[in-house]
Amino acid sequence: MAAEYSDRCHSTTRVLAVGDCNTSGITVPPIGNTIVDKFCRHLETRGYQTSSQNLGYGMATSREGVQLMRHEAERADVVLINFGLVDTWITSIPRCYISYYPESVVKKPVRKLLKFVKRRLRAPWLRRLVPVGPVVPIEEYEENIRQIISLALAKNPSATILLWGSPPVQGDSKRNQNLLRYDERLCRIAKDLNSTFLTTVDILASLPAREAYLDTVHLGEAATESIAVGLMETYQSRQLAGAG
Repeated sequence: MAAEYSDRCHSTTRVLAVGDCNTSGITVPPIGNTIVDKFCRHLETRGYQTSSQNLGYGMATSREGVQLMRHEAERADVVLINFGLVDTWITSIPRCYISYYPESVVKKPVRKLLKFVKRRLRAPWLRRLVPVGPVVPIEEYEENIRQIISLALAKNPSATILLWGSPPVQGDSKRNQNLLRYDERLCRIAKDLNSTFLTTVDILASLPAREAYLDTVHLGEAATESIAVGLMETYQSRQLAGAG
C-alpha cells in the first residue's frame, strides 16, 4: 500500500470530462466547482495528483461530443462521459439540426430562425403532419458514444472510461422515460467495451429536489457532489479490481 501511495504522489492522473451543461457547470447562478473538479478533489484526498480538462459544452449532444473529442481532447488516464439530456429532447423535424460546436457567427442566426420555426410547429394539429422525434436517435447516439470512447482510447489505450447516466428532470415523465432508454444503452455500451456505467437515478432520488436541482433540469451543488463521489468510488473500485 505504501508503494502504491508513493506511485500516486509521483505521477499525475489526467482526467478528461466531456458532456453537456451538467458537465461544463452552470454559471448563472454559479454552482462552484464542476463534477470533474470535485472528482479530482476527492482523488487528491486519497493521495492522487491530478490534472483535468473539461470539455463540457452547453446544449451539447453526443454529436458535439465527437467533434470536441476529435479537435480538443488531450491524452487522459480517466475519461468521464455524459450525454443524453439534449440527445433525447423531442423536437419537430429532428433531421434539421445545427450543431453548437464548432460555433460560428453564421450558425447563430440560422439556429435562432430554426428554433423559431420549430416552436411554431408544436401545435397539436401540425404535429400530425410534421415529423417529430429525439434530436439524436438512439442508434446514432450509441454510435457517437462508441466513437467518443474510441477517440479517447486512441490517445491512451489504457484509459479508464466512466460513463454516467443523465439525471432525470422534474415534472416531465415522458422525457424521463426517454432518458432511461438512453441510459440503458449507455450501460450496454459500458459492458461491451469494458467500461463502467454509473446511474444517477438513485443518487438524485436520495436528495430533496431543492438540494439536487437549480431548476427543473440543471444540477445543484449537492447533486454534483454526490455524482462526483459516485464516480470516484467507481474509479477506485476498478483500480482495486485491476490490481487484484
